[in-house]
Order: sequence, then structure tokens, then C-alpha cells
Amino acid sequence: VMILHADIVWIFILNVIVTLLFVAVLGRIRLFPREEAPATGNFWRQMRDGFAYVARARAIRLIMVLMLFGGSLVRAVQELVPAIAVQSFSTSATGIAVLSSAAAAGAIASGLSMRQTEPGRLMLGVIVQWAVGAVSAVALVLTAQAWVAVAASTVLGFTVARSVISTQTFVQLAAPDTLRGRVLALHGLITRASPALGALVIGFGADRIGLPGSVTAAALAMLAVALVLTPSARRVARGLR
Repeated sequence: VMILHADIVWIFILNVIVTLLFVAVLGRIRLFPREEAPATGNFWRQMRDGFAYVARARAIRLIMVLMLFGGSLVRAVQELVPAIAVQSFSTSATGIAVLSSAAAAGAIASGLSMRQTEPGRLMLGVIVQWAVGAVSAVALVLTAQAWVAVAASTVLGFTVARSVISTQTFVQLAAPDTLRGRVLALHGLITRASPALGALVIGFGADRIGLPGSVTAAALAMLAVALVLTPSARRVARGLR
């Protein structure tokens, strides 16, 4: 609505205000006191230890790999909403706003519906969510009907948010105290870099075979990854407490 009816500068101003409110809320959070072990070694050694731990820890390594593929092949589709909106809406600005809002609504619903679950179910759930997200991404780019696009974008927002939240929760709970920050840093790196990398590749493919074909190829690749990694995830899940 603001894009259509207000100067776009006010969107940035509103974003600044909301961000400042968020920072103020974070500043009011009080954490329980805890003993901090002094860091050993220099910065590069600490970073190397974090990477080495992820490489050794099978469960964390597996869910990080899922995050890498899911972010590159499914979440990246959300970066291409401006191009997708043209297919389903007569006005691209309206399409971008509606599809983005639908994805946000799905993400909020995902967050509100999260509940405590066993680590093994958490990992298997991530595979299912990425697979469902891949199917919804295909529906999003193949339809010319606005209502179908809105429904697909909502499901995509829901599954992407659920996958990212579940992955971060799993990593945060599984990593030891002394390495948690470094492991979460690697998770954050993958979470932010994979959609950008995937959007670049999918966009490159769209220039040659069209956006529907490129997104469909990415979705099929995600489904293949989910199928291949499911047996390993089941074995890992049985060993988790």
C-alpha cells in the first residue's frame, strides 16, 4: 500500500523506526548470569575449531547441508518475487506487495505454530518442509492465477521459515557451549549466502530456459537432495536424544 500511495522514502523511514524499536526491545532482555570460559588461541584457530567441529558432528553437518541446498534451491525463489509477480498480477507493484505479504503471513503462522519436539523429528521435519517448499515454488511460477500464486507464496513462506527456525534451533541445542557461537556463525553465513547464490544461478538459468523452467529444475534438484539424504537423516535421528 505504501509503495502505491506514498513516497517510497517513507518506507525506509518506517523501517528505521521499527528497527530501532526492535533494538530497544532486545536491550530490555535480561539473561541469566553464567560463567564464561576464557577463549584459547587466536581468532583464526578458534574459527578453524568451529569448522572442524561441524565437519565432525554428523547431525549438525547433515542439517547444515540441508540448509545450504534448501536456501539455494527453495528460499532463493523468494528473491525472484519481482519477476514472478509479473506473471500473475496486472500491476507488478501490487503483485510484489501481495506475494511478499503472503509469504510474511506464512512465516508468522509458522513461527506461532512452532512447538517443542524431539531432535530427531526436528531434523526429519526440515527435510519435509524443504520438499513441500520446493513444490510450492513450482506452483508459484507456473500459475497465472493470482489466488493460486498467493496460496503458493503463503506455503513457501511457511515452509522456509519453519525450516530455518528448526535448523537454527537444532544447531543451537546440539552445539557445545564453548563452540555454539562459532557454529551459529557458520549457520548464519549459510542462511544468508545460500539464497543469494541460488537466486544468481536460478536467474542465470531463467535467461536461457525461462523462469518456470529454471525454478522447476531447482525444485526437482531439492526433491532429489531430500530423497538422497532422508536415509542418513533417519539413521542420525534414531541416535539423537
